[in-house]
Amino acid sequence: MNLEKYHELAAYLKHLADIQKSEGRDYSIVDHKLLVTTSAAIEQLLMEIKDCMEGKEQ
Repeated sequence: MNLEKYHELAAYLKHLADIQKSEGRDYSIVDHKLLVTTSAAIEQLLMEIKDCMEGKEQ
């Protein structure tokens, strides 16, 4: 499993949210809060996976 790709996806979603907010595009199809929430959820899952993987190594 390539966790780095998921991290890149989360960062990209956050970047899209920041661009939309800075341009004042609250009317966009994809909601700013949805992008930020999805990004945070991916990052949280990555942390939990990493913790599980580290726990198995010990």
